[in-house]
Amino acid sequence: MIVIELTEDTMCAHDLHELTNYPRPWFHAKPKLPKGTRLNVKEKWSNFFGTYYRCDHENGEYDIPIDKAKVVNEY
Repeated sequence: MIVIELTEDTMCAHDLHELTNYPRPWFHAKPKLPKGTRLNVKEKWSNFFGTYYRCDHENGEYDIPIDKAKVVNEY
């Protein structure tokens, strides 16, 4: 398992994509996570926009861009 720590305040990349490309009044993004938050990584994945860590959080699933986090533990 990989544990990451956010290096800056970070919004879920999927939510950001939805808000900027497909704005709908009923869509509500998950809260931004503060710098220093530690998350367990479920998987690392990529698409045309970048590479992300998919992580579970009490607010839901977050896609975190790899350039906004550092790996603090791998086991």
